[in-house]
Amino acid sequence: MSSTINPNNIDTAYPIAGQDNDSQGFRDNFTNISTNLATAKSEIEELQNKGIFKSAVGGAILSNDMAGAEIKDATVVRQRLKVVDYGTVSTGTVNLDASSGTYHKITVTGDINIDFSGFAPTGTYTEFYLELLIDGTPPYVVTMLWPGAIVQEKRIRHFDFVANTFTFSGGPGSTYSYKMHTTDAGSRMIMTDLARDHNLTARNIFSSSEDALNIDVPNSLLGRPGDVAGMTVEANNKFFVCSDTWDGTTEIWSVYYALRPAPTVATGAAGDSPGMVASDGTYAYFCDGFYDGATSIWKRVAIATW
Repeated sequence: MSSTINPNNIDTAYPIAGQDNDSQGFRDNFTNISTNLATAKSEIEELQNKGIFKSAVGGAILSNDMAGAEIKDATVVRQRLKVVDYGTVSTGTVNLDASSGTYHKITVTGDINIDFSGFAPTGTYTEFYLELLIDGTPPYVVTMLWPGAIVQEKRIRHFDFVANTFTFSGGPGSTYSYKMHTTDAGSRMIMTDLARDHNLTARNIFSSSEDALNIDVPNSLLGRPGDVAGMTVEANNKFFVCSDTWDGTTEIWSVYYALRPAPTVATGAAGDSPGMVASDGTYAYFCDGFYDGATSIWKRVAIATW
């Protein structure tokens, strides 16, 4: 803006030395000086109320609240996001205010609720992050008291989209991070699990620990809420393939077995189950039973030229 202070309306040559001077000239200069000072005060206060400052001005509390004003074509270097740490919570409800910060941390040691507020108005974008550190002696149930519908961007581990609850059963020290965003003041929230592997393609992984691998091993052929056609997971020499959307009654997952290391004894090892196959170059091995430590569950045939 252009200043309306007028330094040219003050007669700097008045009064004239060595002669009588009309008092009107004094009054004119005093009036113009007073007017300019009042204008300066108004313009300075407007800058104080509307400007962006690195530190508080005149002992006031620093507030750079833009109140929805648009910042355009800016280059941002080393942006920092405010972290809100709620500490250790074992019961009750945590009131998560999205306007109070961008990254929210909760250490969970019991069954708790999380309530949400502080969204930007409909038609603007609100994004925040939630980190849950599981401590103590789980399992715990974390209920999301969401004001609207929660939608998954990708498969969310441990989350029931019908009940809006997480069930965490992993050991103490497990950390889960989520990004949440909405464009309609929370009526519809899209949630992304940041700590899991979103590339659900076959991998050479042999472990039964879902949390360690950040993968989603279905707990039954019926699957879980959020399962959709095309999902694939590999764990424990098994390939899991989802063929349809979860409805709670239809078996949508199929299990295929990868070629595993050849067994050293006919009774096999813990985790062996029907359908497993193996080869050591001399024999082809087929498993037809579940490992119990005593029963011979592996059969083999010599490999011959076709």
